[in-house]
Amino acid sequence: MSETADSEVETIAPSTTTATNEQPTPVDVPADAPADAPANEAADTTEDTTEDTTVDVPVDTPAETPAETPVETPAETPIETPAETNGETSVDTPADTDAAQEPEMQAPAITATTEEEATMKSIQVHKFSSEFGKVDEGMLTFSTTTAKPKTRKKTKSKDMIIRVLTCSTSPADTLMMKGDIVFLHPSKGFPYVPCMDVCGVVEEIDSGVTEFKVGDYIVANNGFSPEGGMAEYMLVKSSNATLKPGNVDIIQAAAASSAVTALHASEHVTEGDRVLILGGSGGVGTSAITLAKSIAGASFVATTSTQAELCKDLGADVVIDYREQNWWEMKEFQENKFDKIIDTVGGGNFENAILVLKNRRQGGEFIAVAGDDPTPKVGSWFGALKASSGMRLRSLGTRLRPRNNPGYIMLTPYDEINGLAQVLQLVQERKLKIVVDPVTPLPFSEEGAKKAFDVQGSRHAHGKIVLKIADE
Repeated sequence: MSETADSEVETIAPSTTTATNEQPTPVDVPADAPADAPANEAADTTEDTTEDTTVDVPVDTPAETPAETPVETPAETPIETPAETNGETSVDTPADTDAAQEPEMQAPAITATTEEEATMKSIQVHKFSSEFGKVDEGMLTFSTTTAKPKTRKKTKSKDMIIRVLTCSTSPADTLMMKGDIVFLHPSKGFPYVPCMDVCGVVEEIDSGVTEFKVGDYIVANNGFSPEGGMAEYMLVKSSNATLKPGNVDIIQAAAASSAVTALHASEHVTEGDRVLILGGSGGVGTSAITLAKSIAGASFVATTSTQAELCKDLGADVVIDYREQNWWEMKEFQENKFDKIIDTVGGGNFENAILVLKNRRQGGEFIAVAGDDPTPKVGSWFGALKASSGMRLRSLGTRLRPRNNPGYIMLTPYDEINGLAQVLQLVQERKLKIVVDPVTPLPFSEEGAKKAFDVQGSRHAHGKIVLKIADE
């Protein structure tokens, strides 16, 4: 998931029983009766108790009343007439009911729950936000009755249930909550559980899982759509998980996803390069500084940020406060141009980069982590293609005219789980530090989630933001 600048690093409700004005007659229901609500919805809503709920219950009533069980009915006074239903259930039948009329009764909606652990706690999103980065009133809630996910239990299934310990946010979560991108909508509608980058413990696996066992500590996501992470349990595929190294704490493990993007970007840096990183104190930017300088071997690293001390501690040689100075106007950079610029901010920086970046033939490359519009509105797949067409044409154009322009590289999908394993190994070896925002760790509560999305949506987080869901 791409990070934005200084947005830095970077879905059963058991139906509730409706109260009635008359005392309902209990009905025995088999323990395996299906649940009334879909498995993906939360069970924390309360039904309006001002109306009666009438349920038709078929009763095997004999066509004629046996002679040995006469019923005396006082005029216009309803009595209880026993009616056998498999010898178990009786209903109240009004005395003036016709023999041909189906008996009726008032009863609550019934949901069969055979396992106490069928529900869990989670954060739920109930609607899209009115503007980017804003958490509107009633948008987020803390549920204690969300349906716990289940594996498919099919042959060769790769499903796993993990007990979530920590969960981090990313710009993609904020984009999804805004709802402007058609392929970033909740897969099963509202409400949904946000976020997907987690660290947790394997609790259950299907027969097709061979890479992990119950009890393993893993770092995982759900692949593409940022859903399911901010809850006690999460369903993931084994192909979207990797083992957590022993020396990596659960906070940094959940926050490592943005460093994968930084790793992918820094692969374009070669030893001795002069590198400029736009957005150095965000999730991607903080890791990119270290990866470019210490791992790729850049000779000089400059970055834009308001957090000079943090960036220098990570390895930056020069930190430009973008509030006070335009990096493309700095004479020292115009005279001694960069070999690589990594843009984690977005917003159309390429034209300015030409002033301080070598051309393609000289090895100059602009690596676009974020797009021209960091908060795009894409209403269709065609719209998505159209939105990215400018970047694609730019990439082609720089190839055709290498003497006049730097190369333009738009990061494309990559093997994220393999990259995640590499990043975690670097953290294990203390060659990379995953920076987290000072608000981290936030509590697993409605207030904690709101704070996380407020900071993330501000686009001025100083590192990754993490909620602690549970203790180890």
